[in-house]
Amino acid sequence: MKNRNSIFDSDNEKRRSKDSLKSVRDLGKNSGYLHDWKQHDTKRRNEKLKKLALFGGAVALTVIITVFVNVQNLNDIRKQREEFLAQITPAPTQVVERATPVPVEFSDEFARSLQLYEDTVAYLKIEDTNIDYPIVQGEDNYFFENRNYDRSYSEIAATYMLSECDIDTTRHIIIYGENEDIDNRFGELDSFLDYDFFATHEYITLELLDGAQTWQVFSAHLASKTFNYKDIYFESNTEYMAYIKMFKTMSRFERDIQLTENDQIVTLVTDYHDLDLQEGYLLIHARRVN
Repeated sequence: MKNRNSIFDSDNEKRRSKDSLKSVRDLGKNSGYLHDWKQHDTKRRNEKLKKLALFGGAVALTVIITVFVNVQNLNDIRKQREEFLAQITPAPTQVVERATPVPVEFSDEFARSLQLYEDTVAYLKIEDTNIDYPIVQGEDNYFFENRNYDRSYSEIAATYMLSECDIDTTRHIIIYGENEDIDNRFGELDSFLDYDFFATHEYITLELLDGAQTWQVFSAHLASKTFNYKDIYFESNTEYMAYIKMFKTMSRFERDIQLTENDQIVTLVTDYHDLDLQEGYLLIHARRVN
């Protein structure tokens, strides 16, 4: 007859198994092994966290140092740039308030001529003569040969300034007029060949657009047709001085004045005929006073 395990035997085995497991647990608990293992595991985990924290701190410190160094470098670059710009850029200067220019006041005659004749550039007046009229300027020196002041046809040319002259830059201004004893011409310019007239009419009035008015006569003379009175361009002050002193030397009468390289002069010229000089020029030279 086979032995059979009863239900009670099975329950007893289960109970013994549980008791064995409990015994093992109690043994591990009482022996402290499980406690040591947990401590070891916690220690390992803490060490990992500590290493991670140290690594993170190192990374953060590296980033901070890098940013700081870059900021310092950027500041140095900006400073060098400002220093460089300061060297090539002039320092701002104090703004000086300039006085408002005083408008040029013309005589009534000059102002009226400017309205009547579009080519008017000056106004000439010589006391005790009929010379009291505007001076015009054409696009070339032939423009007014057969024209009057209003550009209408005329057998006698208007008195004009040579086209090469620029009243703002030219040191030698040249004005030509017909030798006719009529109004608006240079017929009475020969009065300066008389000593008494030359001595008592030292100044003439020549108004320009820049405000010039008074001019001092320093020479009156005759010259042949070959005489060159039209130079207006000079390579040096020495050349200019030699030229205008030549006019003074040629004068029929002497005026005690000292010409300088800063003088602007005007030459009034007209054709002239006499017994000694079959055909030539009468020239009057004056320097600007104001």
